[in-house]
Amino acid sequence: MNTSFRLRIMLMTVAVSGAVIIAFGLASRQLFWSLKLESIDQRLTRIPLRELPHPEQSWIWDRISDNLAGFGKRVVGGQLYLLSYGKDGERFFASESWPEDLNLEDLPQVEGELISIEEARHLRREERARGPGFLSKRFSDPPAPPEEGLLSLRGKGRPPLLDVLTLEADERELRVAVYQFSGYNMVIGVDLFELTDDVRRVQQAFFLALPFALAIVGVGAWLLSSGAIKPIRKLTRTAGAMSVRRLSERIEKAGEDREFAQLIEVFNGMLERLDKSFQQANRFSADAAHELKTPLTVIQGQLEAALQDSEEGSEDQTRFADLLSETQRLKAITQKLLLLAQADAGSLPVNRERFSLPELVEELVGDCEMESPQIVFSIQAADSLEVRSDRTLVMQIIRNLLSNAAKYNDEKGIVEVLLSVDGDIVLIDVMNSGEPVSDELSARLFERFTRGDASRNRRVGGFGLGLSLSKEFARALGGKLSYEGFVQGKNFFRFSLPRES
Repeated sequence: MNTSFRLRIMLMTVAVSGAVIIAFGLASRQLFWSLKLESIDQRLTRIPLRELPHPEQSWIWDRISDNLAGFGKRVVGGQLYLLSYGKDGERFFASESWPEDLNLEDLPQVEGELISIEEARHLRREERARGPGFLSKRFSDPPAPPEEGLLSLRGKGRPPLLDVLTLEADERELRVAVYQFSGYNMVIGVDLFELTDDVRRVQQAFFLALPFALAIVGVGAWLLSSGAIKPIRKLTRTAGAMSVRRLSERIEKAGEDREFAQLIEVFNGMLERLDKSFQQANRFSADAAHELKTPLTVIQGQLEAALQDSEEGSEDQTRFADLLSETQRLKAITQKLLLLAQADAGSLPVNRERFSLPELVEELVGDCEMESPQIVFSIQAADSLEVRSDRTLVMQIIRNLLSNAAKYNDEKGIVEVLLSVDGDIVLIDVMNSGEPVSDELSARLFERFTRGDASRNRRVGGFGLGLSLSKEFARALGGKLSYEGFVQGKNFFRFSLPRES
């Protein structure tokens, strides 16, 4: 199946562009997610905390959790969750919204031993007595390892950051930072819902914009390909309008791209060679027909005189009669070749006059009835149907159609002639019974020296020039002659003629 070059270019461009845009979108989504996640990680690991209570002092941890919730929305962009856990998965504290089904086995293990509340209070009093220490420091201080056995941030710096990871629980995703203390670990996490929602919105906007982007790409590809193949369309129009009368036309190549300029140059060269060949062949046909006309006329005159002088019923008279018949045939072929040469050159004389088409058809049908009395002819036509055209050429076309219809017919066949009007066009339909025209023959029916059934050729006579000459006559009159096929058991020929040629 033939497809449009522009359509294929457009579809290929849209397909390639769509693949590139989708790949770019997926890469951008991943990059956006990674950058956002990195930003969250940096903020999680820099959350400022004051003194941390003993993990078993839950009421203090509640207050810390509340403070972190407001702080998280301002700094991290989401609600912060707090969790502290000890060895063997023991939970000391968890924010109210912390997922219940969170598996603590996914978190780093606890190292060291947890001291009691009394020991923690004693150490705090000593800390205060020695002056402010690291408990008032923020996480932005340089890291330093904690001293063994202390409750929380003893010494300078922040506690060791064990890991930053993503946890899944309750159909949610949490990004958490895990810090190590002696005897327990503290987890600070943020819900990734807002980040996931942002990514989802960006993704939805991307896929909503994708069809419009591809549509713009497709229209652009269509317009660019249309401009690119403009010289091809020019060649197509020129070739489609080409006829023997327009072989001298050439396509201008100025301003075209180099590749198309070369194509146009080759096409113009082909037209020039065709024009020269046609002119030579046409000139030869016309010259040959013209030069043969006078000798054939002389030969015909001599044979007619010899035929009259020969003895009645003699062998010479029979020989002269046969020669005269063949000379007349040769003279008819020469005359038709001359007419074809004139038609090819566009110099066929056309003398337009107004006449009644039904009267002409009745006259021609009457002649055919005398020539073929075994054939039944019928005419269907309006009483008055006048046309303005060349009466002689129209008569030759219809006579040839009627003659062929009678020749290539059953022994007692029928020939129907139908005259009708379609707007400004007169339709002359000639239908005859008999064997249908084969597909092979119908393809070359109007070619020169093409004849019908080979078994009938010798009996029916003819040169195979009648239909070809009739088609040229119809074209010279602005009409058309065509074979419409085998319709309702009859071969159907149609001659279309403008009422005002």
